[in-house]
Amino acid sequence: MSPVSAPAGFAPAYAAGTPPGGTSFEPLSWAADFFAFEPRVYRGKGAKTVTVDLPFPPNGEPVILEARTEEYNFISVKIPGREDDVFLSDLPDHYSRTLMVPNRKGGPLTLKVRNSGAWQLTVLPLSAALPLDFGTIAGSGREVFVHTGPAAELKVRAEDPHKGWFQMHYHWGDSPSDLRRPAKRLVYEWNGRRVREKVALPSGPLLVTIDKSRHQWELTLDPADPSGASRGARRAWRR
Repeated sequence: MSPVSAPAGFAPAYAAGTPPGGTSFEPLSWAADFFAFEPRVYRGKGAKTVTVDLPFPPNGEPVILEARTEEYNFISVKIPGREDDVFLSDLPDHYSRTLMVPNRKGGPLTLKVRNSGAWQLTVLPLSAALPLDFGTIAGSGREVFVHTGPAAELKVRAEDPHKGWFQMHYHWGDSPSDLRRPAKRLVYEWNGRRVREKVALPSGPLLVTIDKSRHQWELTLDPADPSGASRGARRAWRR
């Protein structure tokens, strides 16, 4: 399946959790050495195989996969040959974003998509991670953030009447390849009807992911206790 030219015009009119209009995908200072590309958009209905025909570098950093559905919340996205699915869950507001790790040898990536209705996938560079700054942000499902500031305290509030699994990690390292695996689990709630957590974040840049969730959530970032330990800040990840 070939990509379409732009994400505009897909049928669903939902907006919850959607990045603000006009979001730039130009490399930012913290992402200066990442693989840069224009977003690739794929649309389909039912079960399809998608080839993401991008020259991903060997041992490169993850990218962001955004999923949208129209009639049915549940979607499955799988990379053949891997045990873990990229998506295998309900999208509570027909929308979610997650990290997707390219093949270690690099090159194009194949995705097997399954949904009972119409769907849209958008492959985005890591520079499209949402900023996690001081203050409060709300949304639903899975999401990918970047924290570039000093050490902080993160308050997590999430609710799911179906008592679903809620999990968060951060990814940290000295090079883009270090981001392929999470560095630390922040929150883990197997029976997560009502999640109430307070966790420490080191100084950035680091990625923060909600990687298991069908919840409505609210994240509040406050300055860290000055007596707490933190890692030294870095300006960017370098290959």
